Amino acid sequence: MPSATSFLSGIDMIQARREFIFYLAAAVLLLAFDRTYAIFSHGISSLSMTLMFLPVLLGGILWVGLRWFFKARLWGHRLYRMLSFFYHSAIVVLANGLLVNGILEIAETDSKYVIIFWILSVVLAGLAILIFVFIAKSRRFRMKS
Repeated sequence: MPSATSFLSGIDMIQARREFIFYLAAAVLLLAFDRTYAIFSHGISSLSMTLMFLPVLLGGILWVGLRWFFKARLWGHRLYRMLSFFYHSAIVVLANGLLVNGILEIAETDSKYVIIFWILSVVLAGLAILIFVFIAKSRRFRMKS
């Protein structure tokens, strides 16, 4: 009979696979959006907008890798949902910042408010890292599963 830990680990891997498929689909849609936008902007494109799929794709790979490496120890921790929220929010804010910056580059203008996306993304990623370090140092995390 499988133990509760192996069952939780199995559920975690199914969830991680779903999240990776979601990240992959989002990256493909962002790339398709960039190409479509370039067509309707008469062939003008922006490096920021072209590369906005990259943080989404790399973020999804990193997230699935972390969940695979730490298995149920990460999933079962009480701060996991907060870690997940800050991590995913940082990626979304970064992708939106690249989109807005790309649109402004295509329009050949600038805005002093674009920096807010970068600052917010760094703050959210920093909070995710701090929570991950706190989880890694907790006694429950270090117990053998």
